[in-house]
Parts: sequence; structure tokens; C-alpha cells
Amino acid sequence: MLGRPPLGINSPAFRALPLDRYGLQWLHADLPMAHPFPDGTAAVLARSVAETAASFGPRDAGAYRRLVRPFLPKWDTLARDFMSLPLTALPRDPVTLARFGLAGLPPSTVLMRRFHDERFKALFSGLVAHVMAPLNGLATGAIGLVFALAAHARGWPVARGGSQAISDALAAYFQDLGGAVHTDYEVKRLDDLPPARAYVFDTSPAALARIAGFGGYYDHYRYGPSVFKIDYALDGPVPWTAPEARVAGTVQIGASKAEIGTACGPRPARAAPRQAVPDHRPAQRRRPQPRPRGQARLLGVRPRPQRLDRRPHGRHRTPAGALRARLPRPDPRPRHRGPGRDGRAQRQLRRRRHRLRRGLRTPAPAAPQTVPVPVPHPPSGRLHLFLGHPAGTRRARHVGAQRGEGRVEKTEADMTTITLVQGDITRQSADAIVNAANSSLLGGGGVDGAIHRRGGPAILEDCRRLRASHYGKGLPTGRAVATTAGNLDARWVIHTVGPRFTREEDRSELLASCYRESLRVADELGARTVAFPAVSAGIYGWPMDDAARIAVETVRATETSVEEVRFVLFDEPAYEAFARQVG
Repeated sequence: MLGRPPLGINSPAFRALPLDRYGLQWLHADLPMAHPFPDGTAAVLARSVAETAASFGPRDAGAYRRLVRPFLPKWDTLARDFMSLPLTALPRDPVTLARFGLAGLPPSTVLMRRFHDERFKALFSGLVAHVMAPLNGLATGAIGLVFALAAHARGWPVARGGSQAISDALAAYFQDLGGAVHTDYEVKRLDDLPPARAYVFDTSPAALARIAGFGGYYDHYRYGPSVFKIDYALDGPVPWTAPEARVAGTVQIGASKAEIGTACGPRPARAAPRQAVPDHRPAQRRRPQPRPRGQARLLGVRPRPQRLDRRPHGRHRTPAGALRARLPRPDPRPRHRGPGRDGRAQRQLRRRRHRLRRGLRTPAPAAPQTVPVPVPHPPSGRLHLFLGHPAGTRRARHVGAQRGEGRVEKTEADMTTITLVQGDITRQSADAIVNAANSSLLGGGGVDGAIHRRGGPAILEDCRRLRASHYGKGLPTGRAVATTAGNLDARWVIHTVGPRFTREEDRSELLASCYRESLRVADELGARTVAFPAVSAGIYGWPMDDAARIAVETVRATETSVEEVRFVLFDEPAYEAFARQVG
């Protein structure tokens, strides 16, 4: 988990494998975990039960010792029985497992009634929140108790070199046993795999349905809250107010049980509209209702000095802020994505960290540092991100290419690179290709027809399923939806419907929405390169200069994780119009 898996070294499966022969080393911090509070104190999860209990205060120290005492001496057997799911044999110690069940099967809120003060309740709520479940869910007490026992038994160490070292050791051992590992190959259907008695998929349900040919079997699968991670490159360790947090491997942030419970609770219901009169305006002109907002849960990981290969020279990568936030569901199904994330989780991260640490000196590097940070723009305040060049600057460079390959021009704005290519969009290699579709989603002329012809029938089949399930009246103007890419050299096609140009009405916002919604869909899919045509600048009659201005300005103003936005222009005038806007 985030480079510091609490159950990594405690896993019976990992302990049964000779992974140390393949370079896997576990590194321990002074404290497995600390939970600081705004008053400058902290509760801790230490290897010592006595030290942990003392941090909860005199009223709860004895209750905590009584809670963990029966299970800690029998941890190895308990862990093996607890993690044997589904049950394939009788428990090795049924009495201890039954006793553990009495304590852990009720919701964590029931278990926490044994304690009086907020210090234990906040820390234990954070442990339960690892599984992104409501605190009053069944068996959530067992989750928190297992994490606490794991810290007491063997700690929460980090693998030297990060979680990749665990994968590398497993892969090396697997290859020594005669196995083979294939990467950089996308499995689009079961026919791409060799014959076997069983297949194991680590994908989303929607991806499995697409690969296995299940059709719309998982169309109504309910996805949980999404997760993302932010790395900060600082000029020194974070000066946490609580001294325990400065030596802890994991820093868990949440001022109280109530605050953490709000972040992990059920998704708030959408409020009913205030107006009693039905809204008869066209769908594309209505203001979208905001999504219900939740709170972000923050887990910080402090890298050890031995992991200098994971941070820029002379900088501290700390703490790798793992935000578990109530953001739009990471739903890879081919469907419209509504309003996406707006950075509120990042703002919550900064607010909570400011409450718990003293001021930081502003890093001022002599030269720009390159750090892979998966956030679109550096936040305001005194924490600066180094994203290849100082925040707020832009630099342009021209990359020459032969005429037959198309002209290419690039500019970098923050993390997103804007590339101009003169050529055929159906021959581009990208994670996602945007189709300037018509509302029917069933193909048409221009770019729409070319993408359907080259992509093959798989795209049309997905579009027909969308029409049958979500868009019986067609995709509204300014919206975006994703399907498979078929035979194109891409993973997805993002269909967006541009507006027709008219001098009687300003439809610029609808055209800008096509680019914003397409980028939001790309973010939720995890696409890093997206190829755009000049939307609405063909048979829909939008003046090319104005279409280029709206496209470039919208991409620059949109927060996105997409690393490269590639505008693929068919002819010389279109290319020159976009080049003037890019500058």
C-alpha cells in the first residue's frame, strides 16, 4: 500500500517465498505510524504495546492492552487463518479465531465504545479507513485490529526501492520457476491469450466485460471512491508539530473520529432541486448540478534515507501524500462523465497539513528539477512542486519532421504538452483519440466516418450499446463518452459532439465544453496522451481561427492529468491557425 504495505512483511504468502534471495529488503522507521493532532500531540502505533497504549492516555491505556493481549502471542497462526479466504481448510487455532471474531465482526464503532478519549478513536478510525469502508460496516473492527496487531508483531516496513521492489522480486522468483512475464501488450479480447484452464484478471469489471465479451453485464456495477497520490519535493523534512510524526514511517491525518468517518461514510445523496417548475431548457444549456462533496482522507508516507533513488538530488520526497477522497468514481465504462474533480481534495490535503506542521521554507532550486508528480498544477502556498520547469513559465520548442510524416510543433504548459501534427488522426498512436462525432454516435462524415471505418465494427457495437442503455436520444452537444478503439492504435475513442456554428447565437461555451469533457473522460480512464481533431471546424462550419483559439485556451485552462494533448490537423490552413494560437 503506497510503498509501505502494512501487511507486506506480515503476509503468510510472502513469508513462505524466498523473496530475500531476489533483492527484497524491508526497512523500518522508528515508529510504524503516528497520528498527530492540532494541539501538537500525537497518538502512535509502535512496535511496543505499552508505548502505544501510553499514547492513548491513562483512561484508555488499559483497555487497549486488554484488547490486543489475547491475539499478539498467536499472531502468525491468526494471520494465516484470517487471510485464508475463501476458507480452504479448518482453522489452525479455532478458539483464537472465534475470540477474534467476537471482537472484530461487529462494526468498528461498536469496538470503539470500549474507549473514552478521542485519541484512540481517531487513530483506530484511520486504520479502518484503509479499506475505504464506512466505520459502521460489518467486520470493520477486525480490519483495524489486524493492522494494529501487524504493527506490533513485525512493524510496517517499506521495501527498499518502493513497492516496485516487491513486484521485481516476485517476477524474478516466478521466472526462476520457469514462468514468463509479458509486458507492454494490451489484451483486448480473450483470443489474445494462449489457451489455459483458468485466467486471472486484475482489471475493473467493465474492462473484464469488454475483454471476455460479457456485453453490458457489468454496466450497473457500482464503483467505490477513487484514490490518488501526490508527491511533494521539499528542501527539508516536514517539521511536524508533534515530534512523533517526524520519526514515523506513516503519518495518518484526521483530527477526530467524526472527521475520518465523514470521509469514509456513504456518498451523500444528491440534494433535490430547489425549483418546483420543471426545467424545459435544452439539455446542453442547463447548468450541471454539482456532485455531492465529501472529505479527503490523507495518509502520508515518509521515505527513508535509503530510498534516495526515489527523490531528486538534494530534495526530500515527503510525505507521499496519498489522498483517499470522495471524488468521481473511477468508472471505466463507456458512458458520459459528469463534472470531474476540481482539486478540492488537494486543497483539503494542504489545509490539514498546515494545521499539523509549522511553516515550511519555500524551496528555491538553482535549476529546475524533474519529479514525476501526478497533479496538474502546483498548489498555492509555500509548498512548491517541481514539474520540469518553474511554475507559471512556458517554453516552446519546434521539432522538425519530414513532410510525409506530418509537421510537428510542441509547447509545454505546466505538466501538459501541447503538440501540433499535420496528418491523419486515424493513424495516430495515443492512449485516446477524440472523435468529432454526431449526436447519433452511429458514424457520419469527416473525422467521424474515418474513425469508424478504420476502427472497425467494435466501435459501432459499443456506440449502439450506449444508445440502447444511456443515450436513447443521442449524446448531447458538448458532452463526451468513451468506447473501445477497435483497430485504431489507441486504447479508447472519446466521442464528443461539437456545436454547429451560427452567427445568431454564441455557442463558444459548448465548443469549449467538448474539450473539457473529453479531458475529464481521459483523466478517469487514466489516459496520458490524447489526440484531438479540430472539433466543429469541418462541416459544422466553425471559423478555423476561432476554433483554434477556443481549443488551445480551453486545454491550457483545464486541470488534467493528461501529459500530452495532440491536435491533429488535416491541412495547412488548420495547422497554421493552431500554430498562431500556440505561439
